[in-house]
Amino acid sequence: YGDWSSDVCSSDLTIRDYISVLRFADGQGGWSQPERVSVNQPVEHGGLWYFQAQWDPPDEGAGDLPPSLGLNYTVLGVGSRHGVGMQLAGCIIAALGMLYAFYVKPVIKRRALLAQKAMARPGGVAVAAATLALALCMPVRAMAQSAQQGGDAAMGAPVQAASQPAPTPATSSGAPAFMQQVDLSKLEDAAIMSEGRVKSLGSFAFGWMQQISGPKRIRSGEPTVAQTPLFTLLDLALRPQAYADADVIYVKNREVRVRIEQALLAVDPSLAERLRGFEQHGLIAPGLLWDAAANAWRPDIAPVMQQMEGDLIRSSKQIDQMRGAIAMMRPEQIRDRLRMVPVAQADKPWLSLDQASGPVADAWLALQQSWVQGDAPAVQRAADELAVALRAQGGALLPSQGRLHWESWYFRSSQMTWVWFVYFGAVALLLLGFSWKWPRALSLGLLVFAGAFLLQTFSVGLRWYVSDRWPNSNMFEAVTTASWMGAALAALAEALFRRLPVRGLFALGASVGCMLALMACALLPAQLNPAIGNMMPVLNDVWLYIHTNVIIFSYALIFMAAVTAAMYLVWRWRGGAAVHARVGGAGELLVLA
Repeated sequence: YGDWSSDVCSSDLTIRDYISVLRFADGQGGWSQPERVSVNQPVEHGGLWYFQAQWDPPDEGAGDLPPSLGLNYTVLGVGSRHGVGMQLAGCIIAALGMLYAFYVKPVIKRRALLAQKAMARPGGVAVAAATLALALCMPVRAMAQSAQQGGDAAMGAPVQAASQPAPTPATSSGAPAFMQQVDLSKLEDAAIMSEGRVKSLGSFAFGWMQQISGPKRIRSGEPTVAQTPLFTLLDLALRPQAYADADVIYVKNREVRVRIEQALLAVDPSLAERLRGFEQHGLIAPGLLWDAAANAWRPDIAPVMQQMEGDLIRSSKQIDQMRGAIAMMRPEQIRDRLRMVPVAQADKPWLSLDQASGPVADAWLALQQSWVQGDAPAVQRAADELAVALRAQGGALLPSQGRLHWESWYFRSSQMTWVWFVYFGAVALLLLGFSWKWPRALSLGLLVFAGAFLLQTFSVGLRWYVSDRWPNSNMFEAVTTASWMGAALAALAEALFRRLPVRGLFALGASVGCMLALMACALLPAQLNPAIGNMMPVLNDVWLYIHTNVIIFSYALIFMAAVTAAMYLVWRWRGGAAVHARVGGAGELLVLA
């Protein structure tokens, strides 16, 4: 038979309040003593566990069905705990494996690399032995140092002693003196056909150089000045010999950098200072890697490169990217991709500048000649004439000049990822207002949040406008759009519930999420590539398109909930009372109202 707890009103009954009383047959015609079973109090008998799984609650009846007092039947769940010990052991082993993979193994790898480098130098054996002894004797300190170095590397900061400044990358030899005297902004707004999409030349140059130099900017001159992506692209096409010994190829994997450095030092020790800089900033010259005459890796590093190409897990992808970067630096590759002359047939590819005729061909020829000669006024004049001629010849076949201009501006302004700093100000003010009950700080924080949200709305809308699709087709767009969705929900919630005690909490959670999302996009451009591409074909399905947007929206909601949970944990840690919500979701807001 069954019953419910006597201290619970029948109108508030749930399954957790229901109790069944069981007796078990002993197989000899007898019965065991009665035992009480509920949801969280199972009973063991004969190696099996019995627990309350369902029940017959009181029912007021409806229509032709008469009311019922319930208690007509009970439903029990039966389970076995055989193998629980093995499952627990597996969980422990998995947890230990993750700790080893994420915390111990990186320390071992870093120390092994340091030991290899030490052995490659004079007196290296003794240094290597000391390094290994230090790693074994001081594991905790080593792990702490490794974590700090890893964080610096993730932010692009060189990991080194303060007394040893990082060597700067080797610049392009004989860089044009007119680099700072020409303005290519008009040419940046010209249209180009790439990957089935018409985009601005500035956007194309940004994406092209991203494949070669990653998040780094190529520098030239004395003192060194950062080149714009379009300038570097044209310089590679028109003066390729200047970049044979310039550090322009970005190698992301630090272990690959070390192995390349060791192979080159074994052949030419005089490169020690330059290669030390390569290990830190990741840029290396193609002439140190590639034999252009043989169209293959240089013989002195070919064995190492082939070995890393065979390691499909750790280094093969990085070596393929280096091969691709070397190929994309070839002038014939660049010139062939400068398809900026539209044709009347919509299904035909655009012509490259080398295939152009008329005013476009004349302006392009003048630009090449003046560029090689280093004539700044002539380069400026030819670049402006080329932009005008391309617009005149394209006519109605080209997108609006405004769209192309905004696309170039979007990339010149770093995709507006700097808005994270505005969100940071909102976080600081909202924390003061919410934690210390400071009304002015809370109001000012909401105002700063509103400003940051408007800036991010402009950024997302601008990307939508220039790409002609909703921005959700790569990781960069997923991160920025998801954070914007969270901010939009927070802005709506703040407007609806501005008189409730939770005022400011929605904006705080959204500000933290948007700040971290945009910060990641700004500091990790190699991992979150901001280049605009075509929408993935799979998203042409309307249901999958809706599903994708709902999923990325949920990321923001989960993170905002995590922020409030973290605030509650800090509250409890600081001695706050163990208060909790009795209802959740919209019900909580109804109670507060």
